[in-house]
Amino acid sequence: MVSSIDKRLREVFPCSVVEVSLLKKRTVFARTAALSAGADPQAMLLSEVTADTRGLGVVVSTEVLHFLASTHILYVDACHCEDGWVIMVACFLDGAHHIQPVGFYLCPSERESLWKVFLQMIKIAGVTQEAAWDLVVISDQDKGLEEAVKVIFPWSEHTPCSVHRERHFQEEWKKAHGALSQDDEEALRVLNRMVGFYRMATIATTKEECEKWLNEATSLEFFFSLQKGCRWVRAIVGCDG
Repeated sequence: MVSSIDKRLREVFPCSVVEVSLLKKRTVFARTAALSAGADPQAMLLSEVTADTRGLGVVVSTEVLHFLASTHILYVDACHCEDGWVIMVACFLDGAHHIQPVGFYLCPSERESLWKVFLQMIKIAGVTQEAAWDLVVISDQDKGLEEAVKVIFPWSEHTPCSVHRERHFQEEWKKAHGALSQDDEEALRVLNRMVGFYRMATIATTKEECEKWLNEATSLEFFFSLQKGCRWVRAIVGCDG
């Protein structure tokens, strides 16, 4: 069964990096869609596998070539499915600002060893230090992923996803200033302005411009804290880097 899945994946994604690892006995269903632009969107793999699937995934060679020809910013994240499985995904923005997939990896969890397998597949497919010396990896900086990036792409810059950072910022705001409510217009106004400053910082083209917007957010929260008599935690500028 392992060889048949592996063979079918290689037929759908020729010259791509394919990983199929099966361990212990258990019945699972593996379902995955073709990712490459040239593949038939209806081409699906549906297999009943009597085993504990450690991982099943593909990194598409043609998409890696497109990635290497664009800005070397790789977005990596994982989606947790209702049945307990995890789909790791890597993608990038092309010149037309369209999201293009590089590959996926279906596995049981987000542990570090599995992130290493997926990132190593991407590296084998061509994302090397020589080809992408200025590589930037953007993610939610999950602990397992963070350690895996250090090992597989040690030369890269690993930065937090601004969306995940905004969520973290709002959690820190609750700790410092209490939960938000529709009645507290001043807190909502300050928070929204701070998030706006942070977003400007994320699209800044120089370090000086970025620091300017972060300082604006910091100052706004500082004076809000003074007025409310609550502690100042610099919630938004947990943005170290």
